[in-house]
Amino acid sequence: SKRREETLESTAAELEKELKFWQRRSDEDLEELLQLQSEMKSLKDAEALAAADWEKTLHMNLRQQQMEAREDLRQVRDELQKAIEALHFEQEKSEEKQKAGERELLALRSSFQQEMTRAETELQVSFVQERGRLDALLNAESDCAQQLEAS
Repeated sequence: SKRREETLESTAAELEKELKFWQRRSDEDLEELLQLQSEMKSLKDAEALAAADWEKTLHMNLRQQQMEAREDLRQVRDELQKAIEALHFEQEKSEEKQKAGERELLALRSSFQQEMTRAETELQVSFVQERGRLDALLNAESDCAQQLEAS
């Protein structure tokens, strides 16, 4: 279970790294688009139609890249969510095992206390019985001593 948790944590860390990579890539793509747009404006002799076509092409490419990046991010997010859910499930199982162990420990303690009480009671009864036998022997010895003295 602990190894599974470590594996899940490792997977979650890798997925976070991948998510950051795709976020950086999206930012870089956006920065690249802004740079290209700036260069287009500085070209005085570009025809309006060519500029419009170029911009349209860039936007389409960017949209495609953004759509791909969003899909990748969605997949990473879904994988992270699954990993988090698995971690929560493992944590719940671990907590359940701990509670079961605590219940078992309480039952063992109760059983031990009952057994100790039973043993203590038996010892007390045995002690009283032995004391009664000893008293009877002492009385018999005393009776014998008196009979010997009397005879």
